[in-house]
Amino acid sequence: MPPDLPAVACLQNAWRLSLISIVFLATVVMARSGRPHEMAAQPTGSPARVAARLDPNTAPWWELAALPRMGESMGRRIVAHRATQRFQTIDDIDQISGIGPALLSQLRPYLAIMPVHEANGGH
Repeated sequence: MPPDLPAVACLQNAWRLSLISIVFLATVVMARSGRPHEMAAQPTGSPARVAARLDPNTAPWWELAALPRMGESMGRRIVAHRATQRFQTIDDIDQISGIGPALLSQLRPYLAIMPVHEANGGH
């Protein structure tokens, strides 16, 4: 006896819809877990809870932007500045327009200047 064609088509459509849903959910989970602004630092501001410090000489703007009171504009300003002049110390960051002593004090636990050879992967 041949299979009921409408039932087979219905099952095929259900299978396709399930597969599309799984791919969509997997994409959302992967995109959400890979967001740099969520991985840069813990939101508490406590130095003990910071997962890893960022080097303002090498961090991408979006990781810098995720730090407390920063944002995209400030992250991009840091990247633009370092293109012409490397930060030698954390205090050098106050050369960026909009970063004064109070903000620098809040950012300090999240930042670290790595020596040039470490920043380049040990070369």
